[in-house]
Amino acid sequence: MPIPVPSAGTCSHPCGTGISAILVGPCVSVVIAAVALLIQALLLAHGGLSTLGADIVSMGVVGSFAGWFVFRGMRRAGGSLAVAGFAAGLAADWGTYLATSGELAAGIRGSEPFIPLFLKIAVAFIPTQLPLGILEGAMTAGMVVLLSRKRPDLLVKMRVLKAEEVAA
Repeated sequence: MPIPVPSAGTCSHPCGTGISAILVGPCVSVVIAAVALLIQALLLAHGGLSTLGADIVSMGVVGSFAGWFVFRGMRRAGGSLAVAGFAAGLAADWGTYLATSGELAAGIRGSEPFIPLFLKIAVAFIPTQLPLGILEGAMTAGMVVLLSRKRPDLLVKMRVLKAEEVAA
């Protein structure tokens, strides 16, 4: 469900790359994002074929890897599933929109300096992405915790949890 960001000339929405990166890894998550973006462009008139590459980079690559690295880093540092999941969802969402800000600034800057334009676009995303990032973090944490309670065996198979964590 896209939310228009008129001052940035684009829209915002939850991405889901944090949870997909946690569950299947960042590389497979990039493929999942690419397929989802292609379906959106072809069937829902959202995004578009001319922006598909940029969308895959920002959402698929940056979002997936940001979420995955944050989740793995927080788990290695002793963070709980809920805290690591929340931080991963938040990082994936906000990372996506920082990358999008960079792509938009690079595409429209002309002879203007890049950094001021990038900052203006990133600030334009704040009213929508601040709450959406928090929501996506909560949804990611909720999904990981739900799976750990209902189907911990799946998280072990997906290498999200170790077998000894499930037995504990």
